[in-house]
Amino acid sequence: MKKILLPGAKIELRPDAEMEGHEKEESQLLSKFYSSKISDIKEDGVIEAYMPIEQRRLIMFSVDSVCTLYCYAPSGIYQGKVVIVNRYKNGEVYFLLMRLVSELKKNQRREYFRYEIAIPMRDRKMEGKEVGWLTKRNVINVDDFVEMNNSRIIDISGGGLRFSAGHLYNVGDFIYCKFEFGKHFAACAKILDREIDPGDPEGYWYRAEFMCMDGRDREDIISKIFQAQRSARSRRPDR
Repeated sequence: MKKILLPGAKIELRPDAEMEGHEKEESQLLSKFYSSKISDIKEDGVIEAYMPIEQRRLIMFSVDSVCTLYCYAPSGIYQGKVVIVNRYKNGEVYFLLMRLVSELKKNQRREYFRYEIAIPMRDRKMEGKEVGWLTKRNVINVDDFVEMNNSRIIDISGGGLRFSAGHLYNVGDFIYCKFEFGKHFAACAKILDREIDPGDPEGYWYRAEFMCMDGRDREDIISKIFQAQRSARSRRPDR
C-alpha cells in the first residue's frame, strides 16, 4: 500500500449511496465517480485527500459512509473499500480523511486506465436511424458528410473519453466523433455526464462511453496509453 497510496496520487471515489445534497434522481444523472488527489498519508495509515468538487460545488461525503476508492498508479489501477472518518477545512481548502477497510487489489480491467491528454476532436450528435442502428443492431452506420463540431479531448481510456466543448449535449445523447491518437479513430459514444467547464462558464465538460467499438481499436487505444505512460516514466529524472 505504501508504494501505491502516495501524496499526489490521483484517486476516484465511488459512493455506495447517494451523496448529501443530491436527490436520488439527480444523483443518477451526475457522475458516480468523484475525482480527487491524495494530499497526505497519516502515521496511522489514514488517507487525507482533497474534497472533490463537481459543477463548482463541494461533494460532501458523509462521515462513516463507505466508498470504493480507485487509485491511479504507474503500475495500474488499484481499488479497495474505504470509510470516511472525518472531513474538515484547513484555511481555504477542504479535506477528507478516510481509512482503508479492505485489501487494495489491482484492477485488471485495463480499459478503465485513463490518460490525460489534450488533442482535438470533431464530433456531432447522432440522429434518428443512426441511433437505431447503434442501439438495436450494434452497428455503426453514419453519414460522414454531416457537419461536425470542434472539441478537445481531456483524457481518454479504452472505455471512453472526457472532452471539453462549447456546444450542448444532453446526458444520454449519442455522438459520432473523430480524433487522432496514434492512428485515426472514428467512434460512437454515449454521453454519461455533463458539467460546466471550470475555466469557461460558457463551455462544458463531458464524459462519454464508447459504444460498439471494434476490439482492435480499443486495444490500440489501451496500448497507446501504456506506451505513453512508459515513455513519460523513462523521461523522469532519477530520484
